[in-house]
Amino acid sequence: IGVSHFIMLDDKSYLKSTLVASGTGRGGEQSKLNSEYSEIPEGNESYDQNKIALNLIYTRKLNAMNSIKAGVIAGMNFYSLKHSWMNENKTGIETMIDQKGNAMTLQSFAQWNFHPVEKLTIVTGLHYLAFAENSTFSIEPRTSVKYELNEKQSVSVGYGLHGQVQPLGVYFAQVNNTDGVIVKPNHELGISKSHHFVLGYDRTITKYMHVKIEGYYQSLFNVPVNA
Repeated sequence: IGVSHFIMLDDKSYLKSTLVASGTGRGGEQSKLNSEYSEIPEGNESYDQNKIALNLIYTRKLNAMNSIKAGVIAGMNFYSLKHSWMNENKTGIETMIDQKGNAMTLQSFAQWNFHPVEKLTIVTGLHYLAFAENSTFSIEPRTSVKYELNEKQSVSVGYGLHGQVQPLGVYFAQVNNTDGVIVKPNHELGISKSHHFVLGYDRTITKYMHVKIEGYYQSLFNVPVNA
């Protein structure tokens, strides 16, 4: 559920605000039957998350060739995560995740739209992503160029560095160390990142139809894996 507000600040700028609330819940239990057809529990899990996000985006046209856009996206996630499962030795059910609380994600961006000539459009900007739970952040440059070959055809090329926060359960996975103390080895994980490259071609065929073809390449790094 959400609500959006739009206001013209003057004849060249406007502010758009959006407030969104959402929630998800999933869970279940698993058991098996032994040779005597008795039920043996194997594990259970429940993941409940409620989110509130506020978006503020400001846009201003400076002149015929230049416009700017900037914004802030703040999100708060209220969560209750539980995951218990049979251990590797099949001797008992072990708690792997048991965490309740809230986590904040903050994003901001600034973007410049430049038309040096009529058929050429250049968009460049900077995006910032921060995860307050473990104080990690990512600074991400992005840019794209579009050139109109004629009134029916255009080509474009773009690049962007994109960051992603892990699912919350990954950060709160817990194990017992050699001293029997519960630790969360994943809590300080950094933000996963990827380089995105896009090459596109757009053509208008009729008044009601156009075709767009894109070639896309993605290079991932800082991605956690199961050792």
